[in-house]
Amino acid sequence: MASYGGGSADAQQKVNAPALAMLITVAVWLVLDLVLFFAAPAALGGLFKQLQDMQAKQGQPVQQAPDLKQGPLDYALLALQIGAGVVIILGSIKMRQLQAYPLAVTASILSLIPQVSPCCCFTLPFGIWALVVLMKPEVKSAFH
Repeated sequence: MASYGGGSADAQQKVNAPALAMLITVAVWLVLDLVLFFAAPAALGGLFKQLQDMQAKQGQPVQQAPDLKQGPLDYALLALQIGAGVVIILGSIKMRQLQAYPLAVTASILSLIPQVSPCCCFTLPFGIWALVVLMKPEVKSAFH
């Protein structure tokens, strides 16, 4: 297997799969996070409006729709998640290239934190896998 960053082919082979798995899951998670953050409140608001219209037509008491507006804390959490996602993506890319060892470790650790990575059930095993591989002396020494 060809080496991207000048390290050994064995180290390259060991980091490739966990780095690619982290990269794919975090990229998908970021897209879904953005879609759900911006599109879900509008879609749910429309569904509640339809439910209220149906209840009014049937003479039932109309339920109050919940407030689905995003607050400042929601935007701050989204910004934190996007920032962490970018770090994880960059760290995964550098891991595959056997470059920037501290960034690769940071990306692996960030993928373990539930509030930073809401898709933790998917990123957690890949983050652990990446950390286990990154802690191997032959892999660590292949980074430059």
